Amino acid sequence: MEKTTILNTKNFKKWILPILMFLVYECYSKISKKLFIKYGTKDFSFIHFFAHIILILFFICLIHFVYKDKFNSIDDSKKMNLLKSVLISVVVFVISLYLDKIISVIVYNVFGNVNSINDNAIKTAKEVSIYRNFDSVFVAPIFEEIVFRQILFGCLYDLHSGCNKYIRFITATIVSSIVFGSIHNGVFHPYMLYYVTSGMILSGLYIYTKRLSSPIIVHILHNLF
Repeated sequence: MEKTTILNTKNFKKWILPILMFLVYECYSKISKKLFIKYGTKDFSFIHFFAHIILILFFICLIHFVYKDKFNSIDDSKKMNLLKSVLISVVVFVISLYLDKIISVIVYNVFGNVNSINDNAIKTAKEVSIYRNFDSVFVAPIFEEIVFRQILFGCLYDLHSGCNKYIRFITATIVSSIVFGSIHNGVFHPYMLYYVTSGMILSGLYIYTKRLSSPIIVHILHNLF
């Protein structure tokens, strides 16, 4: 009986709680979108910003107290020097800017003039209010990297433990990137190519530095510029 309880506790921490955390994010996203439509972006921006902060703190506390800051096998590995990881993140951001331009050219030549719904939303948010601007540029990237990189990608990466390291990385990256892209623009949107490429860059950076702060820095810089 004691053994079963231990196994159940391990399973709850390893699989059930991460799924619940992801579902909380999904429910929050859908509810906030409906409230934005009902009350307007400008009027709802402060409440949304405040709710975002509360949820981030809640997730950080869960990861700290329940998982001891070792949510997955990546977090449990030896981390790169902080300063070195920041410098690498900036270099990766610069490289990714050129990749974005290449992808934009490919999308334009294949599909014509197509806009990213998410990019348009970020540009609009910057013009609405200071809370919405700060939320889109800084708060949302932190929240999304916790949810999609640390939780979703991390769990998928651990799920394929024992597989070939390249298959393990590519499978976890593609699945988490498609989920991220479908939430932002839809599954069959041409910009899915951008999300899969970005997912590989950010996930690779996370694995390389063993620090979630690295993909967060790149994500923030993307939304900022």
